Amino acid sequence: MSSTQSGVAVSDVYAAVANRRTQFDNLLWQVPVLTFTAQAFLFTIALAGDTSRTARIITSLLALLMSLLAWHLMARHRKAEVADGNWLAAVEAATAASPTGAGLPSTATNVQWPMHGTGWRDYRNTADPDVGPVSTKIALLGGFTVWSKGLLIFGLAAIVVLGLSLWRPEVLSSEPADSPTIVIKVPGPSHCRGLNGSLDQGRNDGRRCRNG
Repeated sequence: MSSTQSGVAVSDVYAAVANRRTQFDNLLWQVPVLTFTAQAFLFTIALAGDTSRTARIITSLLALLMSLLAWHLMARHRKAEVADGNWLAAVEAATAASPTGAGLPSTATNVQWPMHGTGWRDYRNTADPDVGPVSTKIALLGGFTVWSKGLLIFGLAAIVVLGLSLWRPEVLSSEPADSPTIVIKVPGPSHCRGLNGSLDQGRNDGRRCRNG
């Protein structure tokens, strides 16, 4: 690889890649900040004392989904940032090995080219972000595919909540559903009126009786 490739100066590409690596690094740490904000909102709902059990389950599942999406996005940003960083280091090492130090020698075959498009995508996927095997595999999943399906799940959850609010609002209510009231009537002492019209208690043999 020489100091120019297809009419493009390596120094110009170096500056573009260095700027892109800085952007990936900034995005890497913006993800958890925004995620914590969303998580705080969801946990406020889930942990509120007047939240129903159904609402707690829905918000907890959404919080879990948000955590997985943020994990995936952080791993991809880290992988891209490491890939660009490795390329910059390779260019710097090859430039330093040049007799004049002014450009890349033609023997610098270990430097990836081009650094945009599918060539850079394949190069990025081979980079080791040093974040563990699970995160490395997660980073290989397509960002658009993962996030579009994640947002679809959020949309389906919104439809479920809307349907429950319209047709089964008691499911989302923290108050118990109305239960039938059972009235127990305790009879009072038996009062019987005798033939002479007097009122007796405790005797009702052959007399007109009523419960007091």
